[in-house]
Amino acid sequence: MKRYVYKLGLFLTLPSILFLLTLVIYPLIYNIYLSLHEFDFIKNTFLFTGFANYASLLFDPVFQRAFLNTIIFTLASTSLELVLGLILAILISWFLPFGKRLARTLIITPYFLAAVTAAYTWKYLLVPVYGLINNLLGLEVPWLSDPTLALISIIIADAWKTAPFFFLIFSAAIESIPKTYIEAIRVDGASTWQELRYVVIPYLIPYMLVGLVIRSIDAFTKCFDIVYILTGGGPASATEVLPTLSFHYMFEYLKWGKASATALISVITTLVLIIIYMRMLRRR
Repeated sequence: MKRYVYKLGLFLTLPSILFLLTLVIYPLIYNIYLSLHEFDFIKNTFLFTGFANYASLLFDPVFQRAFLNTIIFTLASTSLELVLGLILAILISWFLPFGKRLARTLIITPYFLAAVTAAYTWKYLLVPVYGLINNLLGLEVPWLSDPTLALISIIIADAWKTAPFFFLIFSAAIESIPKTYIEAIRVDGASTWQELRYVVIPYLIPYMLVGLVIRSIDAFTKCFDIVYILTGGGPASATEVLPTLSFHYMFEYLKWGKASATALISVITTLVLIIIYMRMLRRR
């Protein structure tokens, strides 16, 4: 009987295993293979180069800039999203007496937009001459052509789209806080600020860490669409990130080995972030 159950379980999980092997394991192994080779278009074959691609990337100023930009983008966007999501969740769940469903619907709407749609929306909002933001300000600020403002603009655009992710997590967590905690601290004469400080915020910390793990992975490895549409990595590589740099190496410079090495470094860095966050979550 146990053997039958085991075979049945293996049979039921077989589609998931095949899916994992086809779309995750095989591409990862092939990416590692490409990162150790370089394609020779004259001989139409792959030449083994060992770790030469990784060595050249470490001393490449464009890669260094892209790696730093990716870290800045990940830290800044996830931090901004966490703060915005927390503030909105507390305001809606704690202080709004009515209309919570409508407010939540309006807040989470950007999160369900396609990334391309959100990126093009912000691209037209930030146009220097006829963009809505500059028209409201009465200025002609080069949001996407200034090296400093371009990265800030991308971070704000990404935070606008994905802050509802943290809002959903915190809203659900606040609703799950046991009423006995709130009643006990109110009996002690605590103010609203003390309720938030000593009950709500500590209760939300594990949810913050889980949200940070998910969003950090997403921001570090999937920031291609918004960066590529808004700036394409420019001006002068000021907003270049690892996904866009890998794309440029692959399809513009035809350096497949360096493109694969860039992607693999991005994956390894993401794994390091996951380990750090998981240790923090275990301690908590």
